[in-house]
Amino acid sequence: MGAPALLAALKSRTIHRAGLDVYVGEPNINPAFLELDNVTLLPHVGSASVHTRNQMGQLVVDNLVAFVAGQPPKTPVAETPFKGW
Repeated sequence: MGAPALLAALKSRTIHRAGLDVYVGEPNINPAFLELDNVTLLPHVGSASVHTRNQMGQLVVDNLVAFVAGQPPKTPVAETPFKGW
């Protein structure tokens, strides 16, 4: 669902409430979200737990080890410079 559709659904109360911490065009927030009383906006902290951050760190290590070994990364992205697919 894009921002315009989400805004329409929140305004009509099709969606009663939303908690958001990721935004289209971050760090800028569509100002229409700020006008709604049924939206809670957070500064991109949804992953801020010890367990999650430890797992994120482990993924970095696992990806680096795989890259050095000439293997595909565990969590590739489009920009990943791996030629051996």
